[in-house]
Amino acid sequence: MSHKVTIVRGAVRAQLRGASERVRRLVGKELSFYKAGYQHTRAFQTHRWDGKVRLLAKTGTYPAGLTERVTNLLEADCTVVVQDQRRWPEPTEQWGDVEPLLRSLRPYQKRALAAALEYRCGIFDHATGAGKTVLIGAIIARLRLPAIVLVHKRDILGQTRRRLAKYLGLPERRIGVIGEGHWDEQPVTVAMLQSLAGLRRRDTTYDGDDLRRFLQRFPVLLLDEAHHITGKTFREVVDACPAPYRFAFSATPFRSKRQKESHQETMLRLIGATGEVLDEFTHEEATEGGYLTPAYVTMINWYGQEPNTGWEPNNFALDERSLHWNELHALGVCGLEPSKRRWNKKRSQSPPAQLSQW
Repeated sequence: MSHKVTIVRGAVRAQLRGASERVRRLVGKELSFYKAGYQHTRAFQTHRWDGKVRLLAKTGTYPAGLTERVTNLLEADCTVVVQDQRRWPEPTEQWGDVEPLLRSLRPYQKRALAAALEYRCGIFDHATGAGKTVLIGAIIARLRLPAIVLVHKRDILGQTRRRLAKYLGLPERRIGVIGEGHWDEQPVTVAMLQSLAGLRRRDTTYDGDDLRRFLQRFPVLLLDEAHHITGKTFREVVDACPAPYRFAFSATPFRSKRQKESHQETMLRLIGATGEVLDEFTHEEATEGGYLTPAYVTMINWYGQEPNTGWEPNNFALDERSLHWNELHALGVCGLEPSKRRWNKKRSQSPPAQLSQW
């Protein structure tokens, strides 16, 4: 007879109940990762820490977005019963004319929107320039629920507000904004993570409970540039939001530029905060479909000794090849030895020798 395990799932946390010690160890191993740079910590070097971060707590709780992963892990040996305690509110909001937005959706955006409405939580891995803000607007338009969009840069704050106002057929003042000295709460609000983390308004500092109470009014959470989830500020705000609808958007959700440990942490934390990947749309697909213009780079070798002098045509030579930008990146950055990826501008105004040999 197979062992029965119950998973009680909420919006933010889930809990294992009735799990044997063997099952807990199995899940604990699956939901753990080595912290990037752990080898250099004092705790690791003095054998007080093995370098791992474990997302399964001693109480049996873990980030709820990992429930599908845990269920798939246990189904071979256990009978898994998932008790979903999330509550899905009925639509309450009325926007402006959203038909132009919905009619303008590209095929991959329609596919992604359908996945969002069906699964209600998850990650959208769409290439840069593929229209993630359009998809955010479409999700909000269809759900008709209060929504908060979290961003981490000042320029994105105002840009997202203006675009959402256009997509939802609303005046810009109907889209709330939190950040850059503004605190304007609306049914659809764009907020800076840093502002919510401190939650300072009118010279009053709110604690974590106040942050949770504020975020309770938004049943829809949308995370822009969600690969920053490994940051403590990002994580604290996301964990404080009890929204049942949780969506993450990023062009590089799991492709870490650093070592393997960073990749594993980003993957587990991001899936834990929202859910599994719902839709992918790559840069290559966007280019082939005519949605993005391919970029090509021609290398120019400079034969002069000093910049800004002797700009005659014979001082330049065009490389025979025109390289696509990702080929150029692979050659110019990834292909160089680590010690030569940067050079001292005070010592030389020219790049390393490898650059002129392409």
